[in-house]
Amino acid sequence: MKIILIFIFNIFQFSYLHANEESINNENLDEKEKIYINEFSEINNMSENYGRLILVRKHNLYGRNGISQKFITHQRKLKKWINNWENYIKNIEIKNINDIYSFSTQLQDFLSMQSIESEKLKIALNQIINNSENSLMTIKNSNDYNKKSLSEFTYYLNQIDISQNSLKNSISMYKNNSIHYLRQIDKINTMGHKSILSKIIIELSKIRSENPNKTLHEFYILINASKELNPLISKLEINERKMEEHISKYQYFSALHLSERNLVSCSKTHTELRNKFIKININNYTYNLNRIKEICSKSYDTFIRFKRKHKKIYDYTLNLIQYINKNILINCNEYINIIHCNELSIINSIKYEEFTKFNEKETSFIEYKMNRIYEEFKK
Repeated sequence: MKIILIFIFNIFQFSYLHANEESINNENLDEKEKIYINEFSEINNMSENYGRLILVRKHNLYGRNGISQKFITHQRKLKKWINNWENYIKNIEIKNINDIYSFSTQLQDFLSMQSIESEKLKIALNQIINNSENSLMTIKNSNDYNKKSLSEFTYYLNQIDISQNSLKNSISMYKNNSIHYLRQIDKINTMGHKSILSKIIIELSKIRSENPNKTLHEFYILINASKELNPLISKLEINERKMEEHISKYQYFSALHLSERNLVSCSKTHTELRNKFIKININNYTYNLNRIKEICSKSYDTFIRFKRKHKKIYDYTLNLIQYINKNILINCNEYINIIHCNELSIINSIKYEEFTKFNEKETSFIEYKMNRIYEEFKK
């Protein structure tokens, strides 16, 4: 902004000094006008470049739902997940042979819960990685400008370069750390299962059992099966909850696409699960195919009921717009929000009669835009 003001002052100063000089050659004047127009064009490019930097830094990186906040939230949840492993393993205790059945049931519940949290942590990390990549792409796609044409502003341009490099480094750091933790989660998950088995071996050595090897083998199968099977079931359970979220917000197209993906996932998971049962020969393992059928049927039936709620698709979109307007916190006085505010204003200004004329592609686009606004500014 300061550069632009200095440049405009120079233009007015030039006009004032030469306005009454009849001796100025027209060709020279045209040449000088070309120079100033070229400089003004370069400043526009530089301004657009700098505007992107401000947007990415204040909104994408450090905004209320920005990359930094998402990463902090993830670290807190990751720490809690790790503490759950530590506390559970520390408190494992089998006092006598009669405790084994109840402990087995409780162990399955714990491993299932940890598996769901593990998948949620991975989803959050992938969101951070995607947001980071999109932010870096926003900076990369900035308009180039010729520094030689703006040589009198070299100091300010150098400061912008420093800010840009610093911003890119910060975003890359969050991205790389997220990739690192994504790998570590699977390692921690494996270590957790192994540590539980080790603690069970210690506990079983303290009690008298008619067939300790058989009991240990059953626990071994249970724990390894949990490690293999729980992630498959957890993904379906997360999708089931996601479907409920889409429906509660009237996100018709989001629910439709999720339903289509679920049909494929359910079929694939059912096949994988059957193969793993056969492979590891589980006869008494309580996680069975009925749970998969229950999740998949419930998710599908929920969407079908939702689909029958309104005859016209635009009615879902109108409800979605109303929901999002009530559940976002956006300050349209801040210039970094101007694009989202303009989009929101345009969508809110569309009359009911106009909505009735939209096709599915247009209605889907409006839902996409509203979903993005909601994710950025939800309360």
